[in-house]
Amino acid sequence: MSTLHTPESVRKVFAILYDMPSQKPTIERYCFGSCGKIIVGVIEIPMNDWTLMALACREIQCPALDRQMEEPIGELPETGEPVYVRKLREDKCSGTSGARLP
Repeated sequence: MSTLHTPESVRKVFAILYDMPSQKPTIERYCFGSCGKIIVGVIEIPMNDWTLMALACREIQCPALDRQMEEPIGELPETGEPVYVRKLREDKCSGTSGARLP
């Protein structure tokens, strides 16, 4: 017997765009630093002529969140979990001061 998933029962995976140069400082300082909940593993997002590499995260309440897609771009083949692209705020993690997001 299969169980139908309601939106509340489906775990989401958020793709953090490590290939985007403007996101790297935030990911390195916040995701790998003070938060530490990033999942080390690559999500490949096929584009027209190339593949975008992203890191996975399951943190629903991300304080570094700038915005994210409302609709998933696909799902993880292993688990069927929907994958949403997420952009992190850059304002508090720019430069070399080592500033951390709240």
